Amino acid sequence: MNFPLGYYEALIILVTAGAMAVLFRARYMGRLERITARVEDAADNLDVRVEEDKDSPLSELAGAVDRALAIRAADIYHLRGTMEELERADGALRAVIDKGLAVAGAGSPREALRLAEEALAQITGAAGAWVLLRDGGGLTRLSAAGETTHIPLNAPGIFARVAREGEAMFTNNVEYESAYDPAADGFPGGPRHALLAVPVRWGDATLAVAALGDKAQGFADEDMETASLFARFIALALKGR
Repeated sequence: MNFPLGYYEALIILVTAGAMAVLFRARYMGRLERITARVEDAADNLDVRVEEDKDSPLSELAGAVDRALAIRAADIYHLRGTMEELERADGALRAVIDKGLAVAGAGSPREALRLAEEALAQITGAAGAWVLLRDGGGLTRLSAAGETTHIPLNAPGIFARVAREGEAMFTNNVEYESAYDPAADGFPGGPRHALLAVPVRWGDATLAVAALGDKAQGFADEDMETASLFARFIALALKGR
């Protein structure tokens, strides 16, 4: 049987695409296995141990990392998205784990917060990032320039709300967000147009609020998931010593 030339061209394209998909899966599945091994090694180096108690903060962190890796592995294996999208998501997850472990192993809480703010902005593409520590009466941040920002817990606004309720939220237009308060949330050097804030939790306690501001493309659910996972490493830096 004779087939037109276009048939063979289409067949070659299909075979090539299939081979690329197989190589892509193999490449990233292997990478995910190496990431998992690095996480386990780093945890040992930090002298942290995942306890048998499933409700412990360290177990919650390990579980969150495992779930993120499993989701990414499934996305890659089933090619859920373009290769460019999968590579970008894979890169973001690797950055969260690598930089998160660097934050958890920082020499001091202040150094950990500095690294955390830099990493959050870099990973998500936000214009800025801030971590405000919860103290007795509110949220406090000391900037690199020595300026202190303090937001009372009973104040209106997104930062105080996330600290009180322990639930993440974001808006891509603060002017139309009823929860946003320009006096409390619009501190010097803070977000101006878009804001994403997540609680930094250790068990049932909210230790801080980590926030991102003014991403050019706007924030999405993926950014909130990324920030929430990273916040677990911040909590480890603050309390898991």
